[in-house]
Parts: sequence; structure tokens; C-alpha cells
Amino acid sequence: MKKIVTLFITISIIFSHIAFAQDFNEEIIGKNFHFTQEIKNIGVNSTESVFFTVDKKWEIQDGYLNLILSKSELINEDESTLTIVVNKTPIYSTKLNETKDYKETIRIPIPKENIIQGFNEIQIKTYKRISEKPCEDDINSANWIVFHEDSFIHLDFKELKDYNSLQDFPYPYIKESDIKSSVNIIIPDDFTEGEITSSMIISGYIGRLSQFKEFTCNLLKTSNINEVKNNNLIYIGSLNSAPKEISELLTEKEKNNLSKDAILKEVNSPYEYTKKLLLIVSENDEMLKKATKFILNGMLVENTKEQVVVINESTKVLDLNKKKNTDISLKDLGYDHILLEGPFAKETKFSLSIPKNRTIEKDSNVILKFKYAKNLDFDRSLVTIYVNEIPIGSHKMYMDKADDDELKVTIPESLRNTNSYDIKVKFNLEVKDLICDTTGKDTPWAYISNESCVHLPYKDSKKLIFENYPYPFVREGNFDDVIVVIPDNINDENMKSLSSIVAYIGQDLESNNGNINVIKSSNFKGDYKNKNLIYLGTPNDNIAIKEINEKLNIKFNESFTAFESNDKIQFTENYGKNISAIQLIKSPYNKDKAIMVVTSPNNESLSYSEKYLTNNNLLKKLKGDGATIDKDGKIQNEYYQDVDKNIEDNSFEKFKIDKNTKILAIFFTFILLMVLGTAVFTYKKYKN
Repeated sequence: MKKIVTLFITISIIFSHIAFAQDFNEEIIGKNFHFTQEIKNIGVNSTESVFFTVDKKWEIQDGYLNLILSKSELINEDESTLTIVVNKTPIYSTKLNETKDYKETIRIPIPKENIIQGFNEIQIKTYKRISEKPCEDDINSANWIVFHEDSFIHLDFKELKDYNSLQDFPYPYIKESDIKSSVNIIIPDDFTEGEITSSMIISGYIGRLSQFKEFTCNLLKTSNINEVKNNNLIYIGSLNSAPKEISELLTEKEKNNLSKDAILKEVNSPYEYTKKLLLIVSENDEMLKKATKFILNGMLVENTKEQVVVINESTKVLDLNKKKNTDISLKDLGYDHILLEGPFAKETKFSLSIPKNRTIEKDSNVILKFKYAKNLDFDRSLVTIYVNEIPIGSHKMYMDKADDDELKVTIPESLRNTNSYDIKVKFNLEVKDLICDTTGKDTPWAYISNESCVHLPYKDSKKLIFENYPYPFVREGNFDDVIVVIPDNINDENMKSLSSIVAYIGQDLESNNGNINVIKSSNFKGDYKNKNLIYLGTPNDNIAIKEINEKLNIKFNESFTAFESNDKIQFTENYGKNISAIQLIKSPYNKDKAIMVVTSPNNESLSYSEKYLTNNNLLKKLKGDGATIDKDGKIQNEYYQDVDKNIEDNSFEKFKIDKNTKILAIFFTFILLMVLGTAVFTYKKYKN
């Protein structure tokens, strides 16, 4: 669960190993939860909250709060204090001494018994005085304190031992203690299309779990296993093609039915005993894909305590179909009920995002369910809702609604063209005859139910532009009939890039019900062409790219050694030999499908594009439906289709002239011309 209040500070994670012991379970790991923005306070009393989460796999050993602060030189140290409260329990108080240092550091130990599994809250309470006039101190801008963004919460912990059970998947292959997750998937050297497809299904899931995090998804052949053998590994493929160390891990009984069934089994790695190896094996490609989907079904895996699972034709592996839901509640987002205490202005925030290709429709709104204290001055108390810092509606509070109130506010059109929403709820809790708060009162109060929601009816935009990517390859949270066309002899670097590209597409996945398949270019024919297609490689190693060259907006020359200039972009022949291109086009094989082509004249240049599809920050730089990228990272975006280039201009509504306005404009123009004509005629008459 998470709460985001006005006091909310987004937390980023920095990971560091601080000590090591020989046994895996005794390894002490340190993790810093950094503030990512400053907390600034003016006035006598203030309470700010920061939050952190303790993973269920951690056994806490120690912790501390490292506060870095600056404060007004005028603060009276004898009457000013700092108090720290952890999960509603005070653990530390001190006077705000006379030190005037900029960015003074205070390290405050946190007793481990006060740290709980799951969501934790630390409150930073201050009482500040600079004069003998408390009400003036409360509004005096010289009465300030700042807690800097490089402050952090530090935890020391042991990771609990992972037993050989599928129940804990994706742990330990993805761990909360990692700064950057790195998942290693191994397939046979002579892999089948089913084996590399199964690895892409896993890759998409890794992306889904690693949303908003930095991660790497490595796909390697068994001949390269030494590069990663000391890590946790996932092997997908035929047991007959596996290294001897892996093939010996199954019993004879488990091996017997691999021609028609699949086996899922977790063991201690034969390469590094303290690490794990997940085996997904079968001699049947369809069963292999089915077993991969099983391990991605969280509901099934949670109830699987066994070390070994057999997947056969009758095994149900797909996620339950979810009803399309346009109401997103605070509870759905993982937020708790929110309690705001004390008089005057109090606010809370929560955030949500939607797939980039969704267009929010006109009857969207925010529905706030709340209650509040009955000792308010109801003539002056109100609540206001903001969307992306723009106020969209206010509501006065009433005594007779204090126990059960509701505010429904429409989201205006000018704020609907975005995929990210920051909702702020601001209360003005006024009390009669109270002009300042010098005692830190916890009344009055306002309480927001986590049944409050945002109603976001939508339609899918079908514009083939990078601003909507990963559409059309993901729709309604599933892979949408995707075929990835790869070179017959894909090299090691391109295999890793392929896995990462699919993992980043997978960040928009919500279930395992979609379809994705990987096909070698020599087998790309027939019904495969009727799907949404992704081409990867150079024209010399992926013959499918040569076949579609004439349909591309950024074409190769006749010898496929360089890109040609076109009516939107120009470059020299030598420059065209050393750049990469990413293009989105309508499929010439199926009018309802699309194609993304990631290509270049050579493999070295190909890596330039792959970087932009495997990094969220670089991906944001892709615009339009065609882009070229050179070795220096220079990117040229173009819109080849007839689309709205101002798709991201969400700040203001476009100025529109309706029919009546046009008629008035014509009428006043006619009158103006008549007046000017009369004036000129009169001037000439009297001049003569």
C-alpha cells in the first residue's frame, strides 16, 4: 500500500552492499531510500511524511534516518524542536540548536522493532519560534526550515533464503534489493522458434514487473552461459540441447514425457550453489510456450508450493479475463485511506498513468468520497480538486454532510490529452475564532476513502506514431497478435537487444492472454504476414526487410548499403551508410495491422536504434513515425503519415471559431469597410 499526501516525497532507491559473509543468508545488504525533492516549511508547526516499503523477503537488522537540513538563522533554539515518529511511535526529539550550517546532517537511529513489513511512514515534526509573537511566527517568511532531497532512510537487512519452490517466482530472479535488475535467460545454441518465442514471453513479463525501474533482460545461447553462470538463471528449451550440467537435473521419470508435456522445476544452480536455476523444458514447442505462460500467472504460481510442475494439454494457464474497467479507485492503485489533521490548508496527492494510445473521453471525472470534523467554520471551509496542478472544481462543506460527503468534478478537455494524471485534493479546514495554529492541533480533520476514484472512459487512438508506442503491439494489456521477424542467424548482441526491446514493450502488459511469436526470416510467409509485425536486423541478414523495402518511408538504395534521402530528410551517401532507422508503417498485408522496422545497413549501426527502444528516457525522444539515429545519438524525427504533430500540446485548448462567431466577424468586417469607404469619399469631396 502507499499513501501520497501533500507531505509526500517520491522515493528513489539506491542500493549498496555494505558487508559480506560467506553464507548467502548472512549477507548484509544496505539500501537507501532517498528523498527526490526538498521539503520546505514556513510557520510554527509542521508535519511532513516520507514513506518506504520493506519487502517480505527482508529480515531487518538495522536502520537510520539521515536528515540533511538548513534552517533560518533567526530560529530560537530554546523553544524550537525536531521530533521523529516512525509508524505512529515517537523515536527521537531534539532542540533545533544554534548551528547555522547550510545542509547540516543529523543521523537518527531507527529501532528495528519499529520497522514493519510492507508500508512504513516516517513523520518529521518541527516546532519553530523566532519571536514572542506566535501568530506572527506562523506567517513570517523568515521562520523556515528545509530538509534537502539528498536526505535518506537507510536499512540494513538480510534476504531470507529462497527455497526450491515455484511459489516465490519471480524471486530471486528479480529482487527489490537490486538497483538495476538483470535477468538472464538461456536458450539452446540451435534454438527453435518455439524456444526463442518462450523466452520473449518471459521477457515481456520481466518488463511488466520492472515498470519505471532500470533493468536489463539478457538472452544468451548455452555456449555463452559462462558470461552469467554465477547468477540466477532461467533455462528455456529442449533438454536434449541443454548442457550436461542442466540435463542431469531432471529425474528419469520427469524426462519420460517431455515429447508431449513440459516441466517447470527450480533447483540450486549447478554453476553456483547459492544461486537458483529455473528450468522450463520440453521437446514440444507448444507445450514450452504453455509452461512459460503458467509461470507468468501470478494466481497459479502463488498456490504452487511444489518444486516441480508438469504442464500437459489439459493444464489451464491463462490469466482470468478481466472486465474492462473505466473506474480506477485509490484502492486499485494501492493507496490507503488518507487522514489529514489540523486546521487550515491541508492537501493530498495521488498519481496514475494510462497507456499512451488511449484518448480520454468527455464524461471523465474525479469522484471524491470523504468525511470531516463537525467543529469547522462551515461558512469558510471547502475542498478543491486539482488535475496536473490546474484547479477543476471546489465544494463547500456542510454540517449535515460531514459523515458522508461526495464531490464529482468533470475533467476538462484541455487536461484529457495526456497519459499521466496527478490528482491533488486540497482542504481548507477553517475553525471559528482561530487565526493561527501554534500548538500543532490534530483537529479538525478530513478523511478520504480509498473508494474515491477517477472515471476515465476512453477510446484507443489508432495513430501509428511513437508517441503511442508500444501500441499497436500491446492492446488492452495484452500482446496483440505480434510476430517478430529475426535473422536466421541472429548474432549474440542482437539477441540481447531483441529480449530488451520486447521487455520494454511488456511494460504495458496486464496479463498473459495475448500472443507473440518469433519467426526466422526464411520462414516468414503465409498467415504470419497478417499479424502485427516487428522486423529486426539488417537487410543482408533478414531477407524480409528486403521484401518490404519499397513500402518503407526511409528506404535503402538498390544495393542495400545505405539509406536514401527522401522528400522529408536528406543526407549524404556516406552518412546514410552509418545510421539506423526505426519506422512505423501500415501493413501492406493486412489493413488492420502495422509494422515496425528496426534496421540499418550494418550491425554496428543497428545498435543505435536498439538503444532508443530499450531505455525509457531515450524512448521519449522518438516522435512521429520515422526516425534516423547516428553514432553520436543525433536523432531526426519525421511524420510521414497525415497526423497531428501537436499531440503533446496539452496545456491549452485550441482556439476555435464557431459558426455564429464567423457570421459576426463577416458582419463587422462589412460595416468597417462601409465606414472606411464613406470616410474616404467625404475626405476627397471636401478636399476638392
